[in-house]
Amino acid sequence: MKNRMGSVMRAVLLGTALVAGVGEAVAAEALQGQRAALSARAWESSRSRISLGDVHGMAVDPEGGVWTWGNNAMGSLGDGTNVNRFVPGRVPGLEGMSSVMASLWHSLALREDGTVWGWGGNSLGQLGDGTTEHRLSPVQAVGLSNVVSIATGSEHSLALREDGTVWGWGNNGWMQIGHLRYYDWLLAAPVQVRGITDVVAISAGSLHSVMLRKDGTVWTQGDNSHGQLGDPHAYFPEEPVRVVGLTDVVAISSGDFRTLALRADGTVWGWGNGQPVPVQVAGLTDVVSISASDSHALALRADGTLWSWGDNISGQLGDGTTLPRDTPAPVPGLTAVAAIETSSSGSMALRQDGSLWAWGQNMRGVLGDGTEENRLTPTRVLLPYSFAGLSSGEHRASELQRAPVSP
Repeated sequence: MKNRMGSVMRAVLLGTALVAGVGEAVAAEALQGQRAALSARAWESSRSRISLGDVHGMAVDPEGGVWTWGNNAMGSLGDGTNVNRFVPGRVPGLEGMSSVMASLWHSLALREDGTVWGWGGNSLGQLGDGTTEHRLSPVQAVGLSNVVSIATGSEHSLALREDGTVWGWGNNGWMQIGHLRYYDWLLAAPVQVRGITDVVAISAGSLHSVMLRKDGTVWTQGDNSHGQLGDPHAYFPEEPVRVVGLTDVVAISSGDFRTLALRADGTVWGWGNGQPVPVQVAGLTDVVSISASDSHALALRADGTLWSWGDNISGQLGDGTTLPRDTPAPVPGLTAVAAIETSSSGSMALRQDGSLWAWGQNMRGVLGDGTEENRLTPTRVLLPYSFAGLSSGEHRASELQRAPVSP
């Protein structure tokens, strides 16, 4: 299992170095190698073939095509219309895509060649095409290449490049992209986030941005009115600040005003929504993936089981009720899960057999099951294809643990 594997590997490496009398230098080198393996896992965890926004959903098929469904009022489905769609349909003209991100009213897709494409709402430049015009069809974000990961906030977007730098565009009114000049509250084209390098994963909340560095530390930028920066002393910082007390982090996920972090030991930590510093989520071990919304969260364990907690007014916990729950519990009947996603009132899970499932709020068909009925338990998303060759959580974890990282 990925998380226990990391702890055991560290102990063996350190023990071997000390017993052999090689000294602190070798021990430090062993730890550096371990962190490199962890950062490889973090990098991979930030790439997603499924995404669930508040009003629409997205998926990338095995051939690199993009499928969308739900509310299309701002053109967020990318099909050239404003017509809502209750079942998935393919975005015309998009091929060779590797990951997608659904925001409130805009959509992003990352192509395998490292370019970024967007469509939908663009009133604050969140598509990165140099304009503030809404787009019903995909347009390319200007000046970006060698991108390996993307993230979306409510009205801003982030991209992680291969060299470990982070770039942002869109709404910068809370300095979620960083302080440039006093009038740079709207950025219609990508600019580099200053003061941080060696980033391996990114995430975005409504008004803040989160970055995971190769050394396992977490850094944040933007609004801190709900404690979402993880540093109670930060106030609209001009450059990213380090989250207090977190080390050996391998994955991050943000809701509107909070963030979750997954550590190498399989524990989950959270802050924001009034909690200014990270605290451990009780009752979770052997976690390999996390997804946070502002109201609830999901955690995938190495055994393929899915756990949920938080608000449940629309059935987003998937337990057949609308009762909130403060502590994590398994989602009944859902096993062999490979990937997870959350929106503010919904959840989505990709199973190892290639089927996609969703539950919670279903206004305008955001769950993609052909209806507008809220679902209290997982229901099948009506995709005309199946994801193939998915590993279990435990197998995927071990693969990522061994993955090499470029220096």
